[in-house]
Parts: sequence; structure tokens; C-alpha cells
Amino acid sequence: TLLIAKKFPNTKIVTKKFTSFGRLRNEAALLAKHEWILSIDSDEVLSPSLQQEILSLNLRNPRCIYALKRENYYQGKKVSCCGWNSELRVRLYCRLTTGFHSLLVHESVNEKNYKKIVLKNPLYHTPFFSQKDFLEKMQLYSELFSEQYQGRDIFLIEAILKAGWSFFKSYFWKKGVFHGGTGWTISLYN
Repeated sequence: TLLIAKKFPNTKIVTKKFTSFGRLRNEAALLAKHEWILSIDSDEVLSPSLQQEILSLNLRNPRCIYALKRENYYQGKKVSCCGWNSELRVRLYCRLTTGFHSLLVHESVNEKNYKKIVLKNPLYHTPFFSQKDFLEKMQLYSELFSEQYQGRDIFLIEAILKAGWSFFKSYFWKKGVFHGGTGWTISLYN
């Protein structure tokens, strides 16, 4: 992402020490020139139809936030199982009135007391391209999650039961079992 950004003369690259995903998003928003922020990750791409939909919005009400429908892809295919088929993410908001929670992982925009408008067109998301990417991301998120909940009493049996339930729910209840290796991998990740 940095190599691509450096190619454009109108970009400014700022580096910060990692504190949390939420805090970094808020710090980036403070550097913006405009009030409205479209916050997407490096593994997300706006569909052409979503680009047009956003450009057609009348962004005047700072109490409105906009949720994007995220379509997930793995190994070049759209995923329609394991809970990955119906994700909404608030990613367009006015930075003067709201921002991201400062969680280490699974950060989200504060939605309390805001009017949420769901956009129609998709945001494409490819969280990992290979098993190696999958394992590296799983390791990073596991470390950040444990840091986020450091000091909280969690018992081994509780962790095992929660992990088992998450896998069961994703693989069986959310139909990962019908999607072969993709369903297995994503259920394991979840």
C-alpha cells in the first residue's frame, strides 16, 4: 500500500507507532482536510457502483453515518457461508461528530444516537489470499485480542468452549460444512 501511495504526488505519508486499530483510524481522521471520512482497509476495494453511489450522496447531516455491505472473497471466490455473507460496516462518517472506538481489534465507528443509512452497493473484501496469510492474520489478531483483555480472568475451559462454539456455529449453523475447504478454513479462523 505504501509503495502505491508513494507514486502519487498528492499523497502525504504519515507513520505512527501502533497503539490500536481504532486509535490509528482516529489519528488519521484528524489529519484529513475534510469533515467526512471514508475509512477502508488495505484489503478492501470499493466496487465501481459503490464509488458512484458515494459520489451521489448529499453529505450534509453530521448525525448520519453510512454502512457499507461488505462482500468477502477467499481464493478469488465470493464467500456465502460462515457469517461472511452478510456483513455491514460503518465506514463513512463525519469526523466532527463521531469516530472509531479505540479497541485494539474489531474496532468500529461509534453508532450510538446516529442515523445509520445502509448503502446498496458492495465493498469488496479479501482478508487473506493464502493459508500463510490466514495463519499470520490469525496470530496477530490472537495476540492483540489477548492484550486487549489482559488482566481479565479467563479460564482455559472457558476459552476452549468459546472457541469450540464459534467453530461449531460457523461450520454447521452458518453452513461452512457445505463449502469444502473454504468453509473449514473460515470456520477455523472465526
